[in-house]
Amino acid sequence: MENSEIKQKKIEKIKKAFTRLAKVVDPLWAMPGGGQPTIFVYHGLDYMKRQYFPNGLADDRIIDFLIYQVYRYRESQRLDYRWCFSQQAVDKYYAQFCGGGKGRGMTYYINLWLQENQVTRNQLVEMIADSKENPFLQYLYLHSEEICKQRFLNTEVGYMMCQNNTTGWSPLSETCKQCKFTEQCTNDSERKYPEIIRLRKEHKDHNNGKN
Repeated sequence: MENSEIKQKKIEKIKKAFTRLAKVVDPLWAMPGGGQPTIFVYHGLDYMKRQYFPNGLADDRIIDFLIYQVYRYRESQRLDYRWCFSQQAVDKYYAQFCGGGKGRGMTYYINLWLQENQVTRNQLVEMIADSKENPFLQYLYLHSEEICKQRFLNTEVGYMMCQNNTTGWSPLSETCKQCKFTEQCTNDSERKYPEIIRLRKEHKDHNNGKN
């Protein structure tokens, strides 16, 4: 939650995870529209972090908190999201699971409840997890390969050298734009580096083929 954009994206994911749990209690339940739910979620988790977890809220901690709040409403006719993200709800969660309460015993029954309703903690954690950058993005364009690509350009020898010493076609390579073996190179490179070439093709398509 370092900046407003990341914070907003995270809150939207948390709201979806909460809704997934709420529908276990009431299949017709829906998070109200407008900005009020976002404000409640933000203030609730911000209080939780400041008051009890100053080193940061891990995703599994947030999900554990959501599960506990919804579980308490499992036999209720009305699930109130405002209470679930209130300071009182945060205090109750902390007292139950971190302050000497009966959280350990309750966790057993909570897990049974989740299992009966075909919900897993891992699924919920994945719902709110931050997207991780694809490690192959660093290979989208390698400037260091240009010298090799330029040697004997548009000759069979040059093509074989390029295939043996580079990751092949890239839409960002000026040399590749001049090469007459582009189609063959793309196919050959894809067999060796499928993920890298997939990302390069996606980049080209995203930019409408301008590269």
